[in-house]
Amino acid sequence: MSLITLNDISAFYVGFFLGRTPLIRLSPKKTREGFAGGAALTVTAGAALCHWLTSRPELVCPVRGGKHLFFDISINSSWNGRPKVFIETIPSL
Repeated sequence: MSLITLNDISAFYVGFFLGRTPLIRLSPKKTREGFAGGAALTVTAGAALCHWLTSRPELVCPVRGGKHLFFDISINSSWNGRPKVFIETIPSL
């Protein structure tokens, strides 16, 4: 949601200050420069936000030894050949 808002605001300001070429007749105040500027700033900010969010350890799911920190999901075959999923709780640290 924040990237959508950023795109809208950046397209408005880039179009307001640098816009010369109309984008479509339906909305005459929208410009090609605003569209391109909004897209470029959104992609740049999206990459920066993704990098920042994944570098924060409290926002990434912890994994230890191929198992999730809080539970382990394993698939075992039952006697009739149908797989059953068992969720085992790993004791807290």
